[in-house]
Amino acid sequence: MKSLLIVLCMFVLVGGVSADEHVGRFACKDTVMRQNSGAKIASNAALYFQVYQTEEGRFLLKNVLGHVMVGYVWDGTIDSRYYGIFSFDQLADNPAYKPQKYVGAAQYKDFNAVKTNGNDGGGMNGTLVLDKKFDQKKFHAHYIFQAGEHMGGTLDFECFAD
Repeated sequence: MKSLLIVLCMFVLVGGVSADEHVGRFACKDTVMRQNSGAKIASNAALYFQVYQTEEGRFLLKNVLGHVMVGYVWDGTIDSRYYGIFSFDQLADNPAYKPQKYVGAAQYKDFNAVKTNGNDGGGMNGTLVLDKKFDQKKFHAHYIFQAGEHMGGTLDFECFAD
């Protein structure tokens, strides 16, 4: 019994249990939808999450919630709406990400909606790219995605501490 107690004490003292460091809670609001076709796109999107940093320096997103709505604008009305809901317990950044455009950012692959409205075949799948400037008042995120068979592009966000 004493030896078990000694082993447990050594385990705790040596640091056998590691905890991720809480960086902050953040809210992101969409600013613009970019698409190569030049079509006018309406958007309404928001993301909420907490960021943790591991001992290895990687960033984890936890308690992720959000929604994305995008649609083509024809004659002043929004047509062909694509809507996705996002909910994840935890997402880890891609350690192999070597950014060319979004230097200083973390990439979260498989940032896919858990529920969509099913428009045009359904689905809303993509990658979230997040500036690692969590200590600043404002930083940016970019959702690079495909929805249904005919919608895709980059949705830009501004993020703030919540």
